[in-house]
Amino acid sequence: FTVAIILSCIAPSVHDGKTLQCRGQRVWLDGIDVPEMSGPRCKGGRRARTDCHQGRAVASRDYLQFLTRGEVRCAVLSRDAYGRALVRCMSEGVDLSEEMLRAGMAQPYGEAR
Repeated sequence: FTVAIILSCIAPSVHDGKTLQCRGQRVWLDGIDVPEMSGPRCKGGRRARTDCHQGRAVASRDYLQFLTRGEVRCAVLSRDAYGRALVRCMSEGVDLSEEMLRAGMAQPYGEAR
């Protein structure tokens, strides 16, 4: 059987609409994709891509920050090709990935933009 690693923290640091820092570990919400914050991925020709829209990126980050003001519990589901921990997180009974999708702050991972 598989044992999920559970992380629990209060008001984690939020980098963008899917990335949290919980107990010193950076984790990514599983199953969603969000607009990129400004940075190397949004330079030059990539800036025109819809996933590099700064206003939507900030709104997505701010909404996730709002959702994670209390205790957040995350189960590590897997690791991606880069070794990043992909997690499913709950805060106050709300599944963060599902709420980000419901609110229009994220798209299902891999969906065409």
